[in-house]
Amino acid sequence: MVKIRDLGKWSGGGTPSMQLKEYWEKGTIPWISSKDMKTANLFETQDYITETATKNTPAKLLPPNTVVVVVRSGILKHTFPVAFVPIQAAINQDLKALVVHEGILPRYAYFVIFTYARDILMKTKKAGGTVDSLDVQAFFDFKVPLTTVDEQHRIVTILDRFDTLCNDLTSGLPAEIEARRKQYEYYRDKLLTFKEKMA
Repeated sequence: MVKIRDLGKWSGGGTPSMQLKEYWEKGTIPWISSKDMKTANLFETQDYITETATKNTPAKLLPPNTVVVVVRSGILKHTFPVAFVPIQAAINQDLKALVVHEGILPRYAYFVIFTYARDILMKTKKAGGTVDSLDVQAFFDFKVPLTTVDEQHRIVTILDRFDTLCNDLTSGLPAEIEARRKQYEYYRDKLLTFKEKMA
């Protein structure tokens, strides 16, 4: 078991001033806020910022394959959002981003934090306050399992396969239809196979 802080380098973000249009106009860099954290794999955002914003504000550019969590938002009343971000992006100040250390797979870090999301929320949520938030230090100290890279690969491969079957219609639906066809054939053969009556 390791502390979440030891999975890699954690960083925060920021909101570039809305008054400065050079930070927003014709922006091409996805800028993640809690309103975007509704999907497991985050490829696009509602808002985009410019390269100038990433250079002059706390909303720094994060590398692809970052794990992002919400640490301050009304959604923390009932859910602890975790997302895997396979693209370059920036985040606002209500989120934290993890760039994993060598020897840790980003997808494994995502799955392990997502798996413990309910416990994390129960054990690290601050009491009171005007906006729901996590005690960030308690979150960083929360322990999760870490295994060998080979075992991480095995776990990620299995979970990614299930994720695809559950969430990707193009592969999930045909797989489901095939499974139901086999089930139908099995029960059809079982139901329509009779023992011969002895004379």
